[in-house]
Amino acid sequence: STTGPVREGTKTYIEANAGATTNAGSIYAVSTTGKGCIIGAVVDGSTGSQLLLSNATFVLKDFANNTLASTPNLDPDGKQFAFPASCVTGWGTAPYNAPTYDHAGAGLNAGVYSLQVAIPGYYTITEASIPVVDVTTTNMGYLPMVGTFAAGSKQIKVILTWGNQTKDLDLHIVGPASTAFDCQPYNEAAIQNANGATSKFHVSFQQRYCAETGTTAPNGSTSLAVDDSYEYGPEIINFYDGYVDGTYKISVYNNDATALNWNVSKARIDIYAGSYFTGGGGLVKTILSTGSSALRGWRPVRLLVAGT
Repeated sequence: STTGPVREGTKTYIEANAGATTNAGSIYAVSTTGKGCIIGAVVDGSTGSQLLLSNATFVLKDFANNTLASTPNLDPDGKQFAFPASCVTGWGTAPYNAPTYDHAGAGLNAGVYSLQVAIPGYYTITEASIPVVDVTTTNMGYLPMVGTFAAGSKQIKVILTWGNQTKDLDLHIVGPASTAFDCQPYNEAAIQNANGATSKFHVSFQQRYCAETGTTAPNGSTSLAVDDSYEYGPEIINFYDGYVDGTYKISVYNNDATALNWNVSKARIDIYAGSYFTGGGGLVKTILSTGSSALRGWRPVRLLVAGT
């Protein structure tokens, strides 16, 4: 609408396939009336540890792609950022999770924004469709950044993050093993059926690594590097050398008893791969849980690996 308060909204990662109609679902617009703030943190995509932001470069843009700011307010530990810098009037005491804000006087105009974050040694990330509403601080949670892979690397990294509406999501990967060794005895029927009779490994919080698919754990194997159980994530599964060609099923289980609808969970999966598979290495795919379902399971993607 261009009458009254203008409303802004966008949706990314919409696929268009030949001969098919893609249902993009609903696009939720944000009123441009009022002011608000943005806060967030960045974590290492291998360990889940928060990164220091003193050497990070930020670019905040509005809905029209105009650059608005590049200098956030960092907390005293240098691990959280806030935009605009003047919006935070005080960080309080460590761990600085209860800052005070001046939304009306120093906030961003309500609307939709994007934020690019670059840190030396990591792949640059761009977060789009960040809503800012009146007298509210939009918490972006923990943004995962992945360290650049070595040239020719076969490493694959699967990262699950979510919002604060759901407390605990669990990331699972089931795939083919190179021998008859059973790496995950807890749920053998599901493993056997996933990719056929040779499908023998299942990595999750119950079985954090599968050394059989590589050499020694946790490096050189398929492993769950981070298992987060309270808001935002991330949960991270790494594929190192030793895995085989085949189909890998990625799924997510809602371990929160409230089992909120997936379209409000803000669950998201980012898949990174080394330059062995993609030119230069980096982000291959982002999948968002926008579907309307209250089922406890989400099966977002099958990962087809060839040429290992």
